[in-house]
Amino acid sequence: MSTKKLLIVTPEERNAILGLFNKNEALLTEDVEILQNWMKTQKHLPEVMSKELITRFLLNNKFSIEISKEKIDMYYTIRSLIPELYENSNPKLPEMQNVLLKTYICPLPKLLDHCRINIVKLKSELLDDNEKIDIDKFHSVCFSFLELRCIEGEMSISEINIFDLKGLKLSHISNLTPMSFKRMATVLEKVWSDRIKAVHFVNYPPFLDKILGMLKLFLKPKLYDRIQLHKDQDSIMKYFDKKILPKDYGGDEMSLDEIQEGWLQKFKEYQPKFDALDKLRVNENLRDSKLTNDELLGFHGNFKKLSVD
Repeated sequence: MSTKKLLIVTPEERNAILGLFNKNEALLTEDVEILQNWMKTQKHLPEVMSKELITRFLLNNKFSIEISKEKIDMYYTIRSLIPELYENSNPKLPEMQNVLLKTYICPLPKLLDHCRINIVKLKSELLDDNEKIDIDKFHSVCFSFLELRCIEGEMSISEINIFDLKGLKLSHISNLTPMSFKRMATVLEKVWSDRIKAVHFVNYPPFLDKILGMLKLFLKPKLYDRIQLHKDQDSIMKYFDKKILPKDYGGDEMSLDEIQEGWLQKFKEYQPKFDALDKLRVNENLRDSKLTNDELLGFHGNFKKLSVD
């Protein structure tokens, strides 16, 4: 069983990240215990979170205890609200394995300005020209990587995502719908707090405008404005230190194949965690007060109805 850490966070980086919020290890532990004790009083929640996962929520929400409570509750609640992303989403399932086989989803080892860089790229050589990507399963796999990073003790303040679209054909995403983007955007906002610093589209095809048009419908303007386009991969070099990027992009880091292999081993190592996630659902009958996040419930339901009509 692998015990190798794939996410590098030096003690200096960890202290600096906590310092951004006027925190240290002792104060972090205090905040984690506050939230764990609160969770013990919430009978509708299925478990008490680990320190690693609570730390992720504290960082995402700038150490606001009350906002972290809302996001933690939604982390469990949303699993029943958006079954398209959470039912049959165990990484061991064939449809999830197919996504893992045919795409690179690679969190890079080193941080950049306290942010984690993720590279996503289709292995187009493994897809037939008319093969369709299951967009919901792709998003489910991406969220599984977030889970895995939390288990591994991720320590970062934001995400920088690089989408390399080389080899992507319109036929691959012909089943892409506004609703699939809406589901993804809802989870990013309501659970993970939209902690995205930048999005880079590299080697973009002519039909990217259609994708961006759908994204603009659902992403907050400040998040949409963080999207940057690059005709080729050479132009992204000015944004990233060579030491951070994989060999595939002219950097000094391991190749995408090597990075991905490490993460695939981690999925196997933590398979029991994902088996447990399958069963984590809130019990609404035990909730002390009515769910206040009517914005998600109402808008998601209305939009779904409209999309079917």
